[in-house]
Amino acid sequence: MKEDYKNILPSLLLENWERYGFNPFNQGLFWLTNPKEYQGLLEDYLDGTALKDMPDLYVIARSAFGKLFVWEKDKGMTVELDFLQHQIYYTPKEENCNIQEQEKIMKELLSKMPKISDMYDDAHQPIFARAYEKFGMLSEDEMYAYKLPLYLGGKNNIENIEKKNLFIHADIQKGLENPPLVVI
Repeated sequence: MKEDYKNILPSLLLENWERYGFNPFNQGLFWLTNPKEYQGLLEDYLDGTALKDMPDLYVIARSAFGKLFVWEKDKGMTVELDFLQHQIYYTPKEENCNIQEQEKIMKELLSKMPKISDMYDDAHQPIFARAYEKFGMLSEDEMYAYKLPLYLGGKNNIENIEKKNLFIHADIQKGLENPPLVVI
């Protein structure tokens, strides 16, 4: 696996794959992912957007709430797919990063992953601990999601959260409405 991504993804990420595998961290708040398992989902979700034909995009991590962190070869983190908010965030980068810059980006990302992976309700309280207590540990293909999405009038609270299959949820969301592309 590591050899498939050598010179494509940062060595720090590859080392973490070797050391920890694709296991959950912080009780499943975030996960390192196998990009191959998410490639079809990534392509489907970007279909119909200006990012559709972007080469060299790899899902390297995900949150318990269905946020996928996407690495662009030689550029770093440029795309986030947010299934809970039903949006695609894109940070264009004109210049390629050198290896040292990519490693720095990866180190910062891994250190911030717990904080940026949680969601907050309307009262600005983190949701993950309550969802974990209510529903238990997620399996590798599950996420905590809204029963009724916010863009359809759902409430941003723990009562509107349930456990869902991440891949099926993303497919249903995409089928209901194309996600907006937000350029940051």
